[in-house]
Amino acid sequence: MDLASAISHINNEALNINILEGYKSISKYKPDMIGIDICLCFQILLFVICQHNKFAKEQWFQEALDKWCDNNFIPLCIKLRG
Repeated sequence: MDLASAISHINNEALNINILEGYKSISKYKPDMIGIDICLCFQILLFVICQHNKFAKEQWFQEALDKWCDNNFIPLCIKLRG
């Protein structure tokens, strides 16, 4: 969950790779990428739920929803289907 949180807040692919590499270098556990993707999607959903009434009519919010669907939710569903 901590890795997913860091990745969601940094939102930079190069830095996210460095975060994962740093984690691998000090941990005896390999990052569970599906678990990270699931937690990341839950964090996005929590944001959407908490902010929907405030920002639903804003253009950026709709664009963000489309981006999250394309970049996070749909790819995760495809991964989980196998």
